[in-house]
Amino acid sequence: MRWDRTVEADGEHWAARLEIYRTNPRIEPDANNWDTDLCFRLAD
Repeated sequence: MRWDRTVEADGEHWAARLEIYRTNPRIEPDANNWDTDLCFRLAD
């Protein structure tokens, strides 16, 4: 599997990436206890 991104002289360019915080950081300030989903678009 490859991520849908390109690398240019000015850095990486992602088609899509997303972080979903299932834990509210305002309620649980300790990042070690967060439940987070990371989503990356895959290349064709």
